[in-house]
Amino acid sequence: MFCKKCGSFIEDDAKFCPKCGADQKEGQESDISLPTISAQPKYEGRVDVKKFSFIAVLLLGILTCGIYHLYFLYRTTEDYNQLADKYKEQRITSFFVAFLLSFVTCGIYMIYWIYKYMELAINIATKKGARLTVSSPAIFLIIYLFIPIFPLYLMTEANNACAEGEGA
Repeated sequence: MFCKKCGSFIEDDAKFCPKCGADQKEGQESDISLPTISAQPKYEGRVDVKKFSFIAVLLLGILTCGIYHLYFLYRTTEDYNQLADKYKEQRITSFFVAFLLSFVTCGIYMIYWIYKYMELAINIATKKGARLTVSSPAIFLIIYLFIPIFPLYLMTEANNACAEGEGA
C-alpha cells in the first residue's frame, strides 16, 4: 500500500506513514493525483514542414544510391503525420515500420503504404487549397508502378504544397 499524502510505500496495516506521519484512515481521500495519458497526440502550434527541391532530391538520391530517397520519405512521413493531427486526418504508418513490413511482405505493403502516403498528402494539400498535378492516390499509384522518376516529382510537389504556410 502507499501513503495517501506523500505516496511512499507503507505496510498494509499501518495507521500512520513512517515517512511523513500522515494518518492512513479508511475514509480519507488521497492528496496524490495521477497523471493523465492521452492516446491521441496533441497538435500544438505550427508544424515545421521542410520543402524539398525535386532536382536536389533526384540528384542526391542518385549520388547516394537511393539512401537520400529513404530520408526524403522518412522526413515527409513525419511531417504529414504532424499535419494529420492538425487537419484531423488519419495518420499513416511510420516509414521505418512500413519499410520493415515491406520486407516481410515482399514489397506488397510498400505499395499499400505509398497509396496511403499520397492519399494523406493529397488530402492535406486539398484542405490547404493547393492544386496538384495528380489529385487521386489511385492514379498516382499507377504512375508509381509504371513510370520511373515522375512519382518523385509528384511527391515533392505534394510535400511543397503541404509546406505552404506551415514554415520551413
